[in-house]
Amino acid sequence: MSAAGLGAARALPSATWRTTRLLVGRALRIVAIAAPLLLLLGVGLAPAVVALVARAGEHQVEGPGSAWFFAVQQAPGVFTLVIAAMTISHLATHLAFGMTRRSFAAAVVLTVLAVAAVFALLVPLGYLLEGAHYRAYGWTHVAPDSLGLAALASALRSAVWGAAGALTAAVWYRFGGFAGVSALPLTAVFPIVSSSMWIERAAAIGVAEVAMLVGLVALLSGLYVLVVVGAAVRGRAA
Repeated sequence: MSAAGLGAARALPSATWRTTRLLVGRALRIVAIAAPLLLLLGVGLAPAVVALVARAGEHQVEGPGSAWFFAVQQAPGVFTLVIAAMTISHLATHLAFGMTRRSFAAAVVLTVLAVAAVFALLVPLGYLLEGAHYRAYGWTHVAPDSLGLAALASALRSAVWGAAGALTAAVWYRFGGFAGVSALPLTAVFPIVSSSMWIERAAAIGVAEVAMLVGLVALLSGLYVLVVVGAAVRGRAA
């Protein structure tokens, strides 16, 4: 291979990693705000409000088995919006620096996986903090049998949501607002399916569920790449 060919072969991964670092860095700024708020509301405020109401009424109230379980259901939707915004706002800049649409699409997929992993780390942390808070009130705390499986379930579901959000944004960017709105019901099916798989028992995820969720992430990511590769650069006013 010639020196020029070797340089071209190395350019794609280099461009992908540079853009991934940029996108992940900006996403983590939002996560740094969202994560403490999520913990504060789900682990701290919710049980405190229940306890306060109980004291005001001068009667014994048992807190919910886990308020955190319901709080973490919202995290995927938050970062889905983040990924969608990234896809729209950074493609033109990426191309302006001489990098390719394919490397940008790969960077967004990697960003989805990275942010999903970060949000997944909140799951066991929240359950541990909530358990300590519940014990202070003398309440019974209900948590998954395996916090590791709960974190895995959250990561996979978040990845599905993120990939679906990125795909919707890419369709909107390439084909216009009408196509983007029309794509919402289709892309929303996948997060709904992923959510319903363990909404009752987060720790019951098995090999079949993992394979299905990984397949959904791969499918949505592949469709996202196909849409972005053919997208024309649009001005900021578009």
